[in-house]
Amino acid sequence: MCYRELYRIQKNKVYSKFSAYNDYLCSRFPGGDNTKPVWHIKSVYKLFLGMIVRFVGIIHCCKFRSRYNNENRILVLPGCSQNEDRLRPVLERLRNHGADIYIDYQNTYGYKKGIVAYGYVPIDVPHELLMQYSEAAFLLQKYQPKIVLFMQNSGLLPAIIKSISDNISTINISHGITYSDKSFSMFDYDYYFMFGRSSLYFTRKNYRRFGTTKIVLAGSPFISSHIYNMSEGKIGQSIVYFSQWLAPEFSQEIEFSNKIVCEYAFKNKNRKILIKLHPLEDGHFWKNIAATINNIEIINGEESLSLILNKSSLSLIAWSNAAIESTLAARPLVAIDQHGRAEEYLHVRDFFPVVDSVESLESAIKSIESSYTDYIIACRSFVNQHVERTHDAQDFVTNKIMKILEGIEIEGELIEENFNW
Repeated sequence: MCYRELYRIQKNKVYSKFSAYNDYLCSRFPGGDNTKPVWHIKSVYKLFLGMIVRFVGIIHCCKFRSRYNNENRILVLPGCSQNEDRLRPVLERLRNHGADIYIDYQNTYGYKKGIVAYGYVPIDVPHELLMQYSEAAFLLQKYQPKIVLFMQNSGLLPAIIKSISDNISTINISHGITYSDKSFSMFDYDYYFMFGRSSLYFTRKNYRRFGTTKIVLAGSPFISSHIYNMSEGKIGQSIVYFSQWLAPEFSQEIEFSNKIVCEYAFKNKNRKILIKLHPLEDGHFWKNIAATINNIEIINGEESLSLILNKSSLSLIAWSNAAIESTLAARPLVAIDQHGRAEEYLHVRDFFPVVDSVESLESAIKSIESSYTDYIIACRSFVNQHVERTHDAQDFVTNKIMKILEGIEIEGELIEENFNW
């Protein structure tokens, strides 16, 4: 939903911040909301929606009032079920340490599920922020957490939750490298757990940071311990291509990468090309391709990443975070990059080939195989650039969250917001 009039809301600084952030997000979606009902219909709609939301919110507030002691309660808000699955080792460790874990998908990808999820909303909250404030209030009233753990890079929910209560700590665990892009713009957390130094570098480059947070370089708690214990790759095995979700804003670039992989597979029938689908990808495109090109194989979605990499000698990526897993497993990579996104996001070119045609891909693979040992060394350098911690990341994240749960301030680097309100 796009709110074009929010700059006019000056109830207080918190709402002004929400307004500016929402307006900023609108710039990502040209056209926005083109529906312009006449003023009196819009006013009546606002009035009745506000009354209904507040009435239901008061009922929920009474229903959930003081049901729990929140000392050990952690509310986890994953972006998708795959994020929850990847964080499972940390969640199990937290449970073993006595934390009560609750998971909710109310705000999954910016829309709510079809249930009544209205929390108590004060009368001075502007209509344009009504639903988002109600969403946050409902989550806090229902679960009464001491920590809210996010796994998302944008959205107003973290800022609203912080404004509702000073007694709740908010933590964001990055599911990938934190990038200097509009989609990585929300920093209104108490703590932001990042992969490593490159993420901190990108954060400083981000010209619009909304909120102030303490950065903790934590490595990746999502990476399986099996990845760290793999033996180095060997020349002559299969090649794995990490496909990506066809998000509308990236579809042309990803289709470009897919096309090159298809052409390479068609021209090099002696190579087995393993296609690792993105968790959000339906796989329709690759199923059709695999039916016509015999040396393309779609990997079973249940197969672990370590088993997939164990079958391969190197990886092909567009700008996927799978580059981290590949290099941790000592499998060199080639980035297929049409407009420089892989270089911006991963700084690949200092370590591995970056290609934009099937001919340059063939040349890059030959180059890696002729100097394979050197590229194994490059894998270690690449990991050092992007990942602060490796083997102990899951224990590190668990211990830090438990300290926050106990009310202990943890060390980190403070990043101030750089937007002039």
